[in-house]
Amino acid sequence: MRLPFISELDSPVGISDWYLLILIVSFLLSLFVMGPYIASYLDGLSVMYRFNSPDSDIRYPEYSPFGKIVVVLLSCINLGLGLSLVLLDLNGPESNVLSVFLKASVWPLIFFFIRIFLYQIVNSSLYRSQTIMLKTSRWNNFFIMVFSASGFCILVLTSIALFLEMPSWVLVICMSILLLLAEIGLIFKIKTSLFKNKCSNTRFISYLCALELGPIMLLLVLLGVFYS
Repeated sequence: MRLPFISELDSPVGISDWYLLILIVSFLLSLFVMGPYIASYLDGLSVMYRFNSPDSDIRYPEYSPFGKIVVVLLSCINLGLGLSLVLLDLNGPESNVLSVFLKASVWPLIFFFIRIFLYQIVNSSLYRSQTIMLKTSRWNNFFIMVFSASGFCILVLTSIALFLEMPSWVLVICMSILLLLAEIGLIFKIKTSLFKNKCSNTRFISYLCALELGPIMLLLVLLGVFYS
């Protein structure tokens, strides 16, 4: 990946320096915020692909309300860094790095709020009707864990791609595989922890289309329209 925006600039602190500064600060903050919960992350992520698991097999870091806000914002920044690096490589040196990064960081935030809003509304209704036995707050916390773990992994991939000058298509493939694995893990847990009843396959498929695939397709359409 050639990085035309990393160059010598007339000003003491160029716009490229801001990108590198944000990347380094975000990496350090992510380690500071998420590091104490590394055991909880490993434990929670390890159960994502278990089909034969009890309803209670949903584990996640016990963040405070403020901690959840911080980790979500950090994750959006981390995802924005990855997306903006690809866009900067495609657009060339005329791009405004900081502007591209800020816009790229908004999309993960929009995606997160859409998903958490749908989870809150739909899961609460299903829980009250006893269609699912898992409390909405527990699933929301599990999703925050997956979202934040994905963001940190994207940040690591972005750092590697940046300093090794990897082709942008390699970074896109790596990020796509990582996000696909995270989504597959969520789908596994939806089936094993929310819709364990074999008679609920129709509701399970409807749930996937509305709450999992729907927001993803909407985001892809918006990205295509915005960056076309």
